[in-house]
Amino acid sequence: RDLAPLAEELDVKLGLEILHPMYLDAWSAISTIEQAMNIIDDVDSRNVGLVLDLYHIFWDPKLSEGIKRAAGKIFGVHVNDWRFPTRDILLDRVLIGDGIIPVQKIIDEINETGYEGFFEIEILSEELSKADYSELLEKIKGSYKSIFGIE
Repeated sequence: RDLAPLAEELDVKLGLEILHPMYLDAWSAISTIEQAMNIIDDVDSRNVGLVLDLYHIFWDPKLSEGIKRAAGKIFGVHVNDWRFPTRDILLDRVLIGDGIIPVQKIIDEINETGYEGFFEIEILSEELSKADYSELLEKIKGSYKSIFGIE
């Protein structure tokens, strides 16, 4: 609330990123779109919105409703996937399409809100960080093209 007027003056977007509830003990108490949107509605600023990270929101039982409610307030999207079973709560993500997140369904729902911003591929992974980056980039591009229907 305190930063919103300055953000409006400078035309800067402030994106509130929801974190998976497994991070409640250390990083954030905001773990659902509904909780975040309640804060955003209370602040009531055109420059305060959401950054949706599929890794953190896919489990939400009210995910579809939350995405619809966030229409016009989505400032960014992090696309990634959840390895099951996971071996590390932060650094064990997998290439999109290789995990259990219904990536295409969530992306479609985000697009249905009229979102026209960027989709950032965010893969935090100890395993993948050891890969050859040229080969990894090609795999990432392939999975991205598959999810987004690009040939």
